[in-house]
Amino acid sequence: MARRKNTKAKSSQKTDNASSINQKKFEQDNTSKLPKKKNSQMPDQQAEEEKSNEVVWKKNPTKYSDKIFRNNYMKLFIKKGSTDYHGECIYCNRDILVDNLYDHIKSGKHRNKTDKKEHDDLDGLIKDINDYGNLKKTKKELKKEKELKGNQNDIYNYLEFLAFGMAERFSFSQISKIGLFIKNIIKDNKAGFFKNQSFDEEEISLIARNCFQKSLIEDINKKLESRPFSLIIDNSTISKENYCVLQARFLESINNETVVTNKVLKIHKLDEKSDAKTMHKIIKDRLLSNPEIERNFIGIVHDNASSLIGKYNGLVTKLQEDKSNLFSLKDPCHCFNLILKNSLSELPKRIMKFVTKIHLHFKWPQRKAILSNIQKEIDQKELTLKPYIKTKVIKSGH
Repeated sequence: MARRKNTKAKSSQKTDNASSINQKKFEQDNTSKLPKKKNSQMPDQQAEEEKSNEVVWKKNPTKYSDKIFRNNYMKLFIKKGSTDYHGECIYCNRDILVDNLYDHIKSGKHRNKTDKKEHDDLDGLIKDINDYGNLKKTKKELKKEKELKGNQNDIYNYLEFLAFGMAERFSFSQISKIGLFIKNIIKDNKAGFFKNQSFDEEEISLIARNCFQKSLIEDINKKLESRPFSLIIDNSTISKENYCVLQARFLESINNETVVTNKVLKIHKLDEKSDAKTMHKIIKDRLLSNPEIERNFIGIVHDNASSLIGKYNGLVTKLQEDKSNLFSLKDPCHCFNLILKNSLSELPKRIMKFVTKIHLHFKWPQRKAILSNIQKEIDQKELTLKPYIKTKVIKSGH
């Protein structure tokens, strides 16, 4: 009997447990099927609230100060927070980053915590906040527009500068160097002299002679003192004035590369005489007064004029008396010019007239192009006429 009672008790206990489990499962299933309770807040308010709850740290966060208040009403419930970058909303009892305060004020959560009597004041504050945001956007747009306009003006001015350089026939390298120089002095705030100075030609000439000349001569002398050099001398008539020009040529290293350098040493105006004695004095005063420069003076190039190569009173003879190992070279360019000049003088005049007419005919580019096309059509080597001039060739070096 006792066993039957125990068995009945256990079976009834199992039945009760099973029924309670089934009831809980039923309640869970029904609860999951019930529609979820929707948020009573408006979508915009909900978005503002979610945004205000985000912790946003800017690179340069805004500090708490009186500048953040858009009107006096805002001062009633916003106080300084836990740090210099936080503000505290008294109505919501929250510590909020200053950069997130406006989003918090516009949120639905803050509106719910605010007394209904103040809702009109809150709406006015939100309007002021929105107006302030729009004003900041407008300022940014104006700034961008101003920058864009400034960039367009810069491009126009840059093109105007390039056009000026090209009109003055400066090389691209010269334009680049001038531009970079101006850019650097503007960068270093040294461009004030552009407004204050006149850039008068006579003034520039005086500065070149009285200020820069000495420095340039010293620089050239240092180079001539440290390496061998040769000298070219020639006389030329410019605007009915006779000048003697001295030019040195030497080797120097520029950017780890050895190059041949030509430097004008002196342009001397000749008055009454242009004989060997006068030119010898010019060279002696300019070069041979310095022993180190005299030691490096190894050769002279000339146009074979009688005043230069005379056996007794020529310039080369006088220089070799001072420096016996001096090398004398007749200028090849001038020699070839004399050969051609003497050769042409032997030809009949009618031939020279014919040669001159041919050169005049092919002076125009269109006629040169026709000649070139004819040679291409008959599969011949393309040949063009060399420039024919009667004046002496100008020596650019030796």
